[in-house]
Amino acid sequence: MRNVKFLFLTFTFMYLSTLQGQQVSDKNWTLIHERTADWCPFCGTWGWDLKTQMMNKFANDEVIFMAVHHSGGLSDPTAGVW
Repeated sequence: MRNVKFLFLTFTFMYLSTLQGQQVSDKNWTLIHERTADWCPFCGTWGWDLKTQMMNKFANDEVIFMAVHHSGGLSDPTAGVW
């Protein structure tokens, strides 16, 4: 009897797990990753203009923009810097 309950629960779980699932997108996305730092001489000069041009050029495309700033000089108390 114990094996029958185990088999019933196993098959029930397997059946219910096939009813739900995630939809996988077949779209290809482009990732543009920007890294800046306080000590970088190019980040505040032509790097800033290049980023603006790229964001304007790819604004309507399937692009993800991600920016990471190192060195912490541009942080404020709201960012929770310790």
